[in-house]
Amino acid sequence: MRNQLKTDKPKSTKNTKKGFKFNPFGKLDTSFFDFYKNERLHKITGLTLLLSSAYLLIAFTSFLFTWKADQDKLFGSWWELIINSEIIVENWLGKFGAIISHQFMHNWFGVSSFGFVLLTFIIGFKVLFKLNILPIKATFKHTLFNMVWVSAFLGYLFHDSLYFLGGSFGYQTHLWLSGLVGHVGTGFLLFFLLLGFAVLNFNISFDWMKNIFMTQAEKDLQPETTDETENKVINLHADFTDTIPEKNPIEAINELKTELQDDAPQSANSEIELESELSIEIPETKSEPISSDLEIEATIPEPMVIESSPESGIPAMAVEDTTEQNDTLTDKEVDKKLEDFGEYDPTLDLGHYNHPTIDLLDDHGDGQATLDKEAMLAELETNKNRIVETLNNYNI
Repeated sequence: MRNQLKTDKPKSTKNTKKGFKFNPFGKLDTSFFDFYKNERLHKITGLTLLLSSAYLLIAFTSFLFTWKADQDKLFGSWWELIINSEIIVENWLGKFGAIISHQFMHNWFGVSSFGFVLLTFIIGFKVLFKLNILPIKATFKHTLFNMVWVSAFLGYLFHDSLYFLGGSFGYQTHLWLSGLVGHVGTGFLLFFLLLGFAVLNFNISFDWMKNIFMTQAEKDLQPETTDETENKVINLHADFTDTIPEKNPIEAINELKTELQDDAPQSANSEIELESELSIEIPETKSEPISSDLEIEATIPEPMVIESSPESGIPAMAVEDTTEQNDTLTDKEVDKKLEDFGEYDPTLDLGHYNHPTIDLLDDHGDGQATLDKEAMLAELETNKNRIVETLNNYNI
């Protein structure tokens, strides 16, 4: 046997990296998303949508005035209309305006096609300025429903004349529903769809229908609210002297006499005269002349006494004067008090004060717990019962 030189086998050129997957479209995807996120694209798209909304608005508005003059030209070939320079249309935006408005207004949704103007405008404004004029989702939902419902409703009302108001969609919808549920049933169905959409989106109330069918007797049973009770406001900062009228004692006695005279039983043979039975003693008060120092001394009148009457059952009472007395001292009186008694010394009130003695303190020992286990459990049970009782009082 001859010796042979052993050589290493050539290594495989296959990629042995784990997890690597070949994606030929990776670079394409990255380029596409980079282009989508480009700010220039956003500006161009936003401007295009805004200009499209303005173009549609002018074309649709022009269609309302020029549809009769341009309709015969639009029923033919649109390519021939575009390349033939001899055909002239009346639309404000020329042949393209006439074709676009005819497609939207005549062949599709009629005047409800103005909803496309609103949608393109709010989307273009959002893309260009990053601002929401209206909520995008809610606006799309409401606009699309209104376009379909208004087209069907106008096709239901003007199926004999003014065909373009509802468009082909509204006219064909009316023919289908009329054959399915009849002309009257189509009206009820459209009204039900509108009402259901309003309830789902706005949760409207039907209290007005309840008031229509409510009988007069039920209305009379309901409590009536007057303007006085509704507009009554309680001022918590008002002074009680402003709300409670002050009465003279003599007027109060006269009112009392009137009330007792109305309530007292009257017989045919005798009558009780309350004026003779009530004796009112009003002491005379003498006012002293005003001094030069403008010091006014108020005299307190004695209470008026009302004697009891056994026949009429009137108890004895005394009416006191509730006039507030002014106890404020004048400057001269204050100076005189200072000369007689001197300045106020707060330490004189504490001259006989004694500090508490140490005997008043309780002796708790060395701080160790002296209660046994049973006493501690009893105390815990008592505290628990007290807490439960307190919670029950508050319905907790």
